[in-house]
Amino acid sequence: MPTPDVATRIARAVDALFDDEINFLKQLVSFPSVRGEEGPCQDFIAREYVRRGWSVDRYTLDTVEMQHLPGYSPVKDTDYSRAVQVVASVRAPTQRGKSLILQGGFRKHCDCFVSCRCRTGGSARDVGRSALRGRRP
Repeated sequence: MPTPDVATRIARAVDALFDDEINFLKQLVSFPSVRGEEGPCQDFIAREYVRRGWSVDRYTLDTVEMQHLPGYSPVKDTDYSRAVQVVASVRAPTQRGKSLILQGGFRKHCDCFVSCRCRTGGSARDVGRSALRGRRP
């Protein structure tokens, strides 16, 4: 649990960057990213990670041996050569510190944005955009 001072500094930083955060999320949800088509979204995420100075690995699932892993279940409707993954690493400056690994932090379910029409006739992406327009949580 952060100290009250640290919590206050974090809250101020979040508030100061709120508009940047919203703009980032608007860009992120603008990518169609259904399963097998998430490459452009993942490339955007990779560029953002690199811009922050983080080490980035980009690969496709067809290059990863998974059949031997517990719980492996092949996906029949996806071409794994098109299933892009992005992993960023933030290494501690010394081996005594902690490191951070982000698997497309956003990627966790980057391929779950569904393509659909809402009752109002708009797409799910349009609904997400309108939810972000000028509204603070």
